[in-house]
Amino acid sequence: MADADRISTNDFGSNTSGSAAIILLGGSKLSDETKNFFGAILGLSALMAFIIYMSEYIFGAMKAEEVAAILGYVKGDGEYATMFWIGQWVAYILPMILVALSRVSNSSSLLNLAAILAIVGLWVVKHVWLVIPQLLPMS
Repeated sequence: MADADRISTNDFGSNTSGSAAIILLGGSKLSDETKNFFGAILGLSALMAFIIYMSEYIFGAMKAEEVAAILGYVKGDGEYATMFWIGQWVAYILPMILVALSRVSNSSSLLNLAAILAIVGLWVVKHVWLVIPQLLPMS
């Protein structure tokens, strides 16, 4: 990814993991209003990070050779494609859905599940994006 994109996805990743940690660590000490606030941050940060990853996935090869090489590992039948998509679903898509459902049903357990999935999924996403560049030949 380009430097500007790394900053953006890292910022949204930090917002996602930070809000997830506050939701989980705050537990019953947080008011419903505070949980809804951090749930909204979690859901919107996940949405923005997902949009950035998908724009990189679709348009990234136009930007640089390194990005095109990285995308070769995650597109189609690339060796990290499954891990990439698991990360996208677990870190971003499922938490967005669960945050929306928790707001409609006022369910803390759904919000806690969204927070756990976001943290686990972020590890997978970041692992994929950190490992692949190390596999590229340095020439």
